[in-house]
Amino acid sequence: MIRTLLVDDEFPSLKILENFSLKLAECEIVGKCTSGTEALEFLQKNEVDLLFLDIQMPGMTGIEMLSKLSKRPITVITTANHDKALDAYNLDVVDYLVKPFSFDRFQRSVERAKAQLSYKNSDQKDLLEKPNYITVKSDYKVVKILLDEIRYIEGLGEYVKIVLEKNFVVTLEALKNLEKTLPEQNFVRIHKSYIANTKFVRTITSTSVTLKDGHALPVGKVYKDEVKAKFKH
Repeated sequence: MIRTLLVDDEFPSLKILENFSLKLAECEIVGKCTSGTEALEFLQKNEVDLLFLDIQMPGMTGIEMLSKLSKRPITVITTANHDKALDAYNLDVVDYLVKPFSFDRFQRSVERAKAQLSYKNSDQKDLLEKPNYITVKSDYKVVKILLDEIRYIEGLGEYVKIVLEKNFVVTLEALKNLEKTLPEQNFVRIHKSYIANTKFVRTITSTSVTLKDGHALPVGKVYKDEVKAKFKH
């Protein structure tokens, strides 16, 4: 089921959205709102997959409401003004409906939303199913290394040295190739010869990263902006 929220300040338009939604078995109406403020409060407290949102509403427009959300549901804009719909594409809406619209046109919007939701869910599934380890060849053996145990990785020409909490592993591999296999949310390239695990970083400056054990690693000039951005929160 697609958890669906309907937002429109005009009762006839809201009723049309409701009637059309009820004709589709996949749509579960979880709420109906008549203002941007009401919708914002609802979305902050409830999980919504699909949002049908009117643009022109008193007090807070649909665009203003949508821009305030850090986590946005898949959104279909409804409007009586075709030109107004163009503004919504800056907020990654999946479709827009110009009033008055037919049931067939409404249904096509739901199909677009379903495709987007399916892609979104599969992408999240891939992230969840990514292994928490890497495997490398070292001393004629395949070694399994847990990502959480990697403190940093140092490039040594054709080799890399993977430094763990208690020991290290040397493998014949290019640093840039290994970088591609590591999750971006946990690892950051700080220098042409170093990748650091953010879990072990204690402090950063424009020229160095200090790990929790006191070990300092250099920050390359071309990487300093990326490093600062990674730790700005």
